Amino acid sequence: MAESHEVVLLELINLNTFVPHLPKEGTFDENEEQAKSAIILANNKLLELAIEKCETTLFVTYTGGQQSTNAVDDPMSLRIQMPEIYNVLWDFCMDQNKLDLDCRVLMNTEDFKDKSSVIKENQVTLIINSGLEIDTACLQSKDLPSSVQVVTFQDQLKDFVAGDRYVLYDNYHARPMPKYQHLCLGGTFDQLHNGHKKLLTVGIQMCTEKMVIGITGDEMLKKKKNREMIQSIKHRMSNVEKFVKSMRSDIEYDILEISDPWGPAIVRPELEAIVVSSETIGGARMINEMRNEKKMKPLATMAVLRSNIHTLSSTFVRNNSKSSQTNKL
Repeated sequence: MAESHEVVLLELINLNTFVPHLPKEGTFDENEEQAKSAIILANNKLLELAIEKCETTLFVTYTGGQQSTNAVDDPMSLRIQMPEIYNVLWDFCMDQNKLDLDCRVLMNTEDFKDKSSVIKENQVTLIINSGLEIDTACLQSKDLPSSVQVVTFQDQLKDFVAGDRYVLYDNYHARPMPKYQHLCLGGTFDQLHNGHKKLLTVGIQMCTEKMVIGITGDEMLKKKKNREMIQSIKHRMSNVEKFVKSMRSDIEYDILEISDPWGPAIVRPELEAIVVSSETIGGARMINEMRNEKKMKPLATMAVLRSNIHTLSSTFVRNNSKSSQTNKL
């Protein structure tokens, strides 16, 4: 990993980028949806990595140029993406304790300065982009002054563009939500917060018959930091049960303790889908690999974008909520 730089330019992957190798089967609309889901997740990871590398000013734009066929030229896309990029940047700045970082989002339109001007006028010394084969419009070292370094992050993005089929719930390009009779999800669910509720709600929305919820057992948490502050398995299971049953009562809930990372997902052939947070897509892939070894059908994967990572966490809730201070279990 390169050292940090004062002024950095980050090129996000253009949402119009064609991703030919992502799903190998499916309709055009399904493949386009998959590609955009992968790019959204990869771009969020790039934003996180860029903040790690930047000390003073971070310029954010997309690959391609103002006249490029790879440019983001849909006005509605621009309106949706720009505010969201600023939201994600603030989230990661908080998480990395870089609230003084000056972030500036440039869009690939004639209203904004082109990248060459930005690089020259602001003494950019580092450019970050995906470096992926699909991202053919990204800036290369040969196109830049010798003082500018280019860093790519193919390895850190491989979980998102490895070819697995999944749907990103937060992808506004997505089709209507799929439905499954039997689906599963899992987690620790300590200090049940809005991030947990988002995951559970997606599961409730997709399920038509039975939803299996695996909750990390106390034995698995023995080596976890601040283990003594985590709520008991009984308390966590009770909180999850109360929440889901208050939301919907016409499906069955199987809420159980799990003693390994995979839980029922690798032993129940009737399961059809799994809901995961965006940072655990790699885990869903491993589950499907194990199911394949056991001659079981792979699980359809619905990924939920993790957001507000600094404040939307069990640790933050535990340290700041009144109930946690008075009812530590």
